Formats: sequence, C-alpha cells, structure tokens
Amino acid sequence: MKTLYSKFVVTTMLVMIGSLCIGFLATNTYYHQVVKEKNDAKNVKIAQDIAKYIESSKPDDLDNYLTTLGEIGYQIYATNGNEGHFFGGKYRDKTLPSNTVKHVLNGGIYHGMRDFPKETFVTGFFANELINTIGVPFTYENKQYALFIRPDIRLLFS
Repeated sequence: MKTLYSKFVVTTMLVMIGSLCIGFLATNTYYHQVVKEKNDAKNVKIAQDIAKYIESSKPDDLDNYLTTLGEIGYQIYATNGNEGHFFGGKYRDKTLPSNTVKHVLNGGIYHGMRDFPKETFVTGFFANELINTIGVPFTYENKQYALFIRPDIRLLFS
C-alpha cells in the first residue's frame, strides 16, 4: 500500500464489504422480527378464507377447485389424515409430522411459517418445505380435512 490509489481501493472494498454484511444482517433481523409474523397472519387469513369458501359454497369438485388455486400461485396439501393430495407447485421436502396433521384435523391452526426455524442465511420465506406452510381445518361432504398452504414463490418471482 505504497500509493494513494491502492489505499483508496482497499478502503473502498472494505467499506463495501462491511456495508454488505451490515445490510444483510439488518434485513435478516427485520424479517425475523417483523415481516415473518405479518406474513404468517396474512397467509392464515387466506387459508381460512379458502376453508370458509369450501364449507359454504361446497364446490362440486374439490380437487378441481384446489387444482385451480394451485395454478394461480399456491402450493397446497389437503389430507383427511389417511390420504393426502398435493396441488400446485412441488414441495422440495414433503415431510410433515403426523401430530401436526392431527392437530389441524382436531380444529387447530398450524403456523409453520411463523415457527419455521430461524437461520442466519435462510429466511424461511424461500424454504420450499411442507413444514413451512399454514394449516387450517375444513369440512367437506361431512368429512374433516386439513389444508396446508403456502404461496408458490417460483410463480411470484418469475
């Protein structure tokens, strides 16, 4: 570092790298503290609205309705506890604990987006896993179902 030019380049690079790291950590913290909770609440409302529509309108073909929802930007898993069907985009990981399904079938709401493990380099927003969904119960043709849903990020950003 004998010249002013080399000092300037090194200082500029250090400032840029430091700013990048601080910016990343700040936005990641903001996501986990603020956005994650709002995103969960928004998707719970959407899932509950879908469940209410199914229960009140009683579509003739539930598979067709859920397929349509999948085509417009959602990844969906619907199950009665014995068998389940996927609609929309493919999940990278289709693992879901059976006690989670039972919880939703018994009337509970599953907050997989809110409770998705915090990691520094993965926000969870892009984690394409079945455990990273919202689960709500609904009744169709006198049978109890669990609906697990998340936005299909691939369609949102293409």
